[in-house]
Amino acid sequence: AIKHAVLDGYVRTYVSIRGRFQGNITIIDGFAGVGYYGDGNDRHPGSPVLIARLSEELRQAGKPCRLHGIFIERDRECYDDLVAN
Repeated sequence: AIKHAVLDGYVRTYVSIRGRFQGNITIIDGFAGVGYYGDGNDRHPGSPVLIARLSEELRQAGKPCRLHGIFIERDRECYDDLVAN
């Protein structure tokens, strides 16, 4: 999906550059979904999972910035799945 390509490319680059100068970066995802898309063997991480993974990568690498995600999902079932994922 295009949104995921942007997160993996642009946001990763932005955070690595901007994170040198700013301690906290917050990403707001207004269409978070369930955290993954696809099913069975064809399951792929969605934007909340990609953001969480990037945040963890930064922490493990000892980077000075902290990446925070705010995930918004209107559909209650999708939201419940997101929380569970």
